[in-house]
Amino acid sequence: MTKLAVKCPACGSKRLYRDGLRYLSGGAIIQRWLCRDCGLRFSESNVKLNIASQIFEAFDSRNDNHEQRIITTNSSVKEVPDNLSFPVGENVASHSFAVVGKALSNLPYYSSKHRIGVTDTKVTENLVTVEPLNKGQAGAAVTINAKTEFLEQLRRDGYSTNTIAHCNYYLKLFERKGINILHPEEVKTFIADQKWQTNSKATAIATYGIFAMHIHLQWTPPRYKYDQKIPFIPTEKEIDDLIAGCGKKTSLLLRLLKETGARVTEALRIKWTDVDLVRGTVSINSPEKHSLPRILKISPTLISMLNTLPRESEYVINRCRNTVESTYQLQRNKLARKLGNPRLRQIRLHTFRHFFATMLYAKTLKILLVQQALGHKSLLNTQIYTHLVNFDADEYNVQVAEDLEEAKKLLEAGFDYVTDMNGSKLFRKRK
Repeated sequence: MTKLAVKCPACGSKRLYRDGLRYLSGGAIIQRWLCRDCGLRFSESNVKLNIASQIFEAFDSRNDNHEQRIITTNSSVKEVPDNLSFPVGENVASHSFAVVGKALSNLPYYSSKHRIGVTDTKVTENLVTVEPLNKGQAGAAVTINAKTEFLEQLRRDGYSTNTIAHCNYYLKLFERKGINILHPEEVKTFIADQKWQTNSKATAIATYGIFAMHIHLQWTPPRYKYDQKIPFIPTEKEIDDLIAGCGKKTSLLLRLLKETGARVTEALRIKWTDVDLVRGTVSINSPEKHSLPRILKISPTLISMLNTLPRESEYVINRCRNTVESTYQLQRNKLARKLGNPRLRQIRLHTFRHFFATMLYAKTLKILLVQQALGHKSLLNTQIYTHLVNFDADEYNVQVAEDLEEAKKLLEAGFDYVTDMNGSKLFRKRK
């Protein structure tokens, strides 16, 4: 496979997705890219244009017409130095400078839907500079500035990284679809037209509501209510199949999620100083969604897996969430095809938390213990797992203690006292 010569202009990564093509009038084609590491969306600049005889028609971003045309004019470009020329139809990207000097997405006042509107274009020594039209009007530039300031304000106000990521995702989606986020009715119409689930629409509206409040924008949000659903709970064999079939680092993360019930972001925040390999515990000191910090037991199997990892960073799993999720999805889908089990596709990373809570309640029937292990402040968030246990299929290991020492050992092993019979004490533990 030929390696890509294109690099992300923000982080320099070559890990890129092809994000479609942009077709310009006159037959010119631009390849669009999406960086898998930092999420930047940018375009190549190998556009074949006759710089001396074509200009971009100016646009008004307040109009609904987002189509832009390249028109031919007899006007000539002034202030061209003697040592610079652009022959008609030449691909200027082959020179040491590009037609616009930078990747299109790096230009100010650029968005994926509204192309650059200009009133005056002039060529300097090694750069074609573009002067924006109507800087003060609501358009791509105002949208980009408002979004950047908004995300920075959320960080200063102490919002969680998960909330900031949701806001960034939906605002980027609106921008990519050509929606002006300063026009609430346009946003509402776009969301209403999507074939999303009700919960997704409710999340999008809640996210936009935070943005509207930040810029003091008055609007009436539509009424989308969250639907409470019973979470999908896989079997333990399906969980173990994923752990055994994924790569080394992904397998370690899945094992950690299975044994601790931590959220993905919480697991990625675990530092080596939070792991006690002697006592076999992991501390969740950076809980998400205002949960409580907690200490959880881990198995000898997970301890041995941790011992094989090099300590190259202060974090046990030194990877970002987007990379972790995309890698897991690829490996999970491959395993689903290989094992012929389509149910594996329904297992998200957060499903491991549901599995942990369900199994813990099935073994102990102690809802307060489950609440403590999950870090929930309210018992209402934990009670959903009481509906996922089939009590008719309960099976127990039963032990008999003849003296106090045997009873003590059974209690330490997790057995519960039941009753006395014929001078002996009966204990049981759920299988």
